[in-house]
Amino acid sequence: MSNEPMEKSTKERLIEAAGQLFADKGFKETTVRDICELAGANVAAVNYYFGDKEKLHEEVISYIVNRIKELPIESILEKIDSPEDRIHEFVRIMLLHRFSPMPSEWEGKLFAEHMIKSNGLVRSHIMERISKVQTIMIQIVAELLGPEATPEMIKLCSFSIISQFVFYFNMHAPHSPMPDESKIEMTSEVIDTIARHIADFSVAGIKRIKNKGAPAPL
Repeated sequence: MSNEPMEKSTKERLIEAAGQLFADKGFKETTVRDICELAGANVAAVNYYFGDKEKLHEEVISYIVNRIKELPIESILEKIDSPEDRIHEFVRIMLLHRFSPMPSEWEGKLFAEHMIKSNGLVRSHIMERISKVQTIMIQIVAELLGPEATPEMIKLCSFSIISQFVFYFNMHAPHSPMPDESKIEMTSEVIDTIARHIADFSVAGIKRIKNKGAPAPL
């Protein structure tokens, strides 16, 4: 029996082709013909499988979000004892998923773009994922801050950590206003360095906040 993977369906090829083109050219500049040519499909295939380009776009975003939901973050983190190391691994996982060429860089690019601007369906998917990410980080931060921490302390520290890796998402998002010379080549080594920096910087700040006490209520 052959060990070769099964050939992708036309629908799968259309989703992946559309995702690549939306990430590289943007939704408006991408035509149905472009998508079908890249997917090696008949020009009528988008209409047949999805109805129109807008519905295909929604399918692309759903595909990305579902893949992100499959990230085994909880099962990985539960094997790590210290909250300091869990922060590092958490940030590293998020950066790797965004910038790793596998499975596809276009997935991370589109997700980053739609974290900022999206339609109602896309936003609901993304907010669901962000809520889960936020919950995980809040649990780690609460452990670091200890039982005396107020909800405001936990929330502010959690947001500060998340905002650091989201900055790199936004820097490399399609149509980012950041100049090209300020962007970083996100190799696996660079990602490890950034993750370690964010973790060390954040843990030091959390310890300072813990010693300083609660801020004014939000």
